Amino acid sequence: MKPTRITFLLGAGASYGAGHTLPTSPPLGNTLYDALAREYPNNWGPNSMIGRRYADGLRTNFEETFTNEVSRSIPAIDVLEWFCDVARFFAKFSPDGTGDDLYTRVLAFLKSRDILATATFASLNYDCLFELAALGLGLNVNYFARDDDPSALQVLKLHGSSNFITDELSEWRPHLTMPGSFLGCRLNVLSPRNLQKVIEGKFRESIHNYYFYPILSLYAVGKNTHLAPEKIQEFRNAWSQEAAQATHLAIVGVRFNSNDHHITDSVKETHAQTILYVGSREDFAAWHTLNSNCQHLGERFEESFARLCDALL
Repeated sequence: MKPTRITFLLGAGASYGAGHTLPTSPPLGNTLYDALAREYPNNWGPNSMIGRRYADGLRTNFEETFTNEVSRSIPAIDVLEWFCDVARFFAKFSPDGTGDDLYTRVLAFLKSRDILATATFASLNYDCLFELAALGLGLNVNYFARDDDPSALQVLKLHGSSNFITDELSEWRPHLTMPGSFLGCRLNVLSPRNLQKVIEGKFRESIHNYYFYPILSLYAVGKNTHLAPEKIQEFRNAWSQEAAQATHLAIVGVRFNSNDHHITDSVKETHAQTILYVGSREDFAAWHTLNSNCQHLGERFEESFARLCDALL
């Protein structure tokens, strides 16, 4: 019998539905613009350049507006400045410490059944809720190749993360003055703990002409990445390998997006006999069309939790 090998794919709906998070649940994509506008009015609010030009489009369809309007006309360096706010925003979310959030509960379940070592977690989220849940259980997190630390929990952040940051890039900023330009650079990992304070300190270095930027894929069609794109591609390649070799693939809170080929191709081609989906029925229909092994556990993380755990055994 083939040994169990579990791969999770976690989307915005998983973090939104995890519960017991501070200061609140992270927003879903359709409310992201307004959340950023409230938090950072100078850069994202109604009187900002983004707000005046793009607010309506970002509310309606953030990805398409960013792709078709923002990225085509705005220098990459300006986009990166705006995404410093995105990193600040998602860095503030954390489990409330009770252990009742669903990320902590699913990790504790896998650990109690002695199958955590067989699991890989791919995440599309900028937040670090999942990693903080793991750290709260005394687990180490490894973002890179499994061989780097085989005893650690493997977490592949396919769209970057609010705790991924560049080296100081002041001399390279002129290379990012064209729309769509990108730069290969080092990806540094910050601890998810006290992250908002740490990255705020990094970003404030600009007053001394030292510039650090978050490594985040654009919330745009295709999820392109201005900084360290080769590193993000390594994570995506590792996800494809893990998905291909999985016996169980669990997709939680990931909307079906036909433009995200780095996701859909891997789900279509996986050899997993069991594909478990938590999310809307509409999205499930699209995932099931892509791969007929897909089973719908429920629309919400909480209501599907027990069925998900049973199906992983």
